Amino acid sequence: MTSFDEIFVNSQIANPSSLFEEYYLRGLHLFRKQLESYDGTVNVGVMYAGLFICTLNLFQSAPWSVHLELMTTVYGLGGSLHGSAIMDNPDACFPLELMAVMDMPTFVRGRSTMTLGIWHRLRQAQETRHAKVEGGIEVITSLPRSLLDIFSSIQDESSEDALLSWPGELGEIPQIHLWEAYRFAGALTGRRLRRGQGLPSSAPSTELLVGRLVAAIDALCDTRTRPEYDHLLTTNSLLYPYVAARLEVATLQRRPSWMEVLRRAVEICQPYGRSANVCNIADMLDEAWKAGDDDYDIDEHARRRNVEIALF
Repeated sequence: MTSFDEIFVNSQIANPSSLFEEYYLRGLHLFRKQLESYDGTVNVGVMYAGLFICTLNLFQSAPWSVHLELMTTVYGLGGSLHGSAIMDNPDACFPLELMAVMDMPTFVRGRSTMTLGIWHRLRQAQETRHAKVEGGIEVITSLPRSLLDIFSSIQDESSEDALLSWPGELGEIPQIHLWEAYRFAGALTGRRLRRGQGLPSSAPSTELLVGRLVAAIDALCDTRTRPEYDHLLTTNSLLYPYVAARLEVATLQRRPSWMEVLRRAVEICQPYGRSANVCNIADMLDEAWKAGDDDYDIDEHARRRNVEIALF
């Protein structure tokens, strides 16, 4: 096994070896040294190195958004991207979009930095350059970019209507179930961000949204046994909708069968169950459930633990 492989494998274990720590610190030092020598030229290799360091921290639930913020600052990505040199480099398209996903509001809970708004500015720059925004499915999240556009402004009051009226896109059956789960999860998450503002009389009840979310998760998990979908990794993206459903404690207490569906789903569909990231999520969700806390603030509790948890 190469040192690179060993680092990645160790990063997915809740208690990694001391060798992981040694390689990680060495890589972090080299990454920062490369950024310090930035001369205005986009170094795609350094971008990938930074994203890899973020990923190592991500599996361990260690705060990592500070590294993303550092890359954004050094490469001048904090403002408009219209005239940015990074947009002229086709090799930088994928790592830049990945940075935007990792920066997406509510995709990371307990962030130690503010959301930087990379996705929204990236899409604006693409539209200016090509007279349209890129469609299709983003490969890391398995979500359509048109749906991610809505998530990038999930804090806005208009996001719920946008999510519930999103027309969808063509895809395979597991993907469509996943997108439905994200739609309802996003609506519920947005409501939590805006608690205290009230809901229009025409808005669907929280219980209705949770029911549709649980049904979508259940349907997605059932596709795992069908060989025609073996090539898809759609269930890898279940964390976000699963967490959104589990936080609705009051509804799940009234609907214990829904809670059983969620427990079954996470048992059969969660591929990263050994990682510290998932262990911390499970601990917090169980804490909310045992306390019967329907107002559980997962961001606040993550910060108290000094962790950042990734849901994408």
